[in-house]
Amino acid sequence: MHETFEERLAGALDALYQGALFLTAGDARATEDLLVQATSRGFAAYAADGMSGTSFGRCMEECLIRCFAGGLPPEDRAVAAYTGEDFPEPDPAQLRMVPPDALFRAARVVPPLARAALWLVTLRRWPYAEAARSLDVDREGLTALLTHRRGWLAALTAGGGDRSAASRGR
Repeated sequence: MHETFEERLAGALDALYQGALFLTAGDARATEDLLVQATSRGFAAYAADGMSGTSFGRCMEECLIRCFAGGLPPEDRAVAAYTGEDFPEPDPAQLRMVPPDALFRAARVVPPLARAALWLVTLRRWPYAEAARSLDVDREGLTALLTHRRGWLAALTAGGGDRSAASRGR
């Protein structure tokens, strides 16, 4: 039996909501707006071809990223490497203890396009080529964006999320 878009969306909505919260750095209103845009885009793709040839979740993640990145002002679409203070890698046991809302607060120190790259590659495990294509950057640009991971991890382990020394690379 063929599942409706709504049925399939229900199974993916939690992950999409978490992704939207990360992308918007925890801004609830922006998260809801982004989800509405991505859902509308996904519905159009589903109506056109049922999203054949790809997983529903992956297709919806791409809709989310394209809506997020497409809504960025030109100055936030710049590809720049992290130039802030260098921090040691945190202890993995310490990271397991981080509450989910700290992920979103810490995302505030990362420029928006780099935040999108981190979400795709680090948190959703997308291959570099697919993430670069979705963000409309080349592989070198994606690699530069991913260097912001150091600032994000520093903010995460510090329990922060304010735009401190970790964010000066913007």
